[in-house]
Amino acid sequence: MFYLRTSNVGRGVLMQLLRNLQNNAAALERMALGLSEETNIEERVCHIAANSQQMISEEAKINI
Repeated sequence: MFYLRTSNVGRGVLMQLLRNLQNNAAALERMALGLSEETNIEERVCHIAANSQQMISEEAKINI
């Protein structure tokens, strides 16, 4: 409250700044979750591709 009394910035402006900071933090959190999900999907695709390649190699050995 000290800043509210000594600054020339009104309470409404400070509250708007706080809301903007909260909205930005929430948006960054959603972006981070999205990146995390994309990374998980990429890891799963790589894992599936590796398993498929291994199965193809094993099948080729059997057919030789």
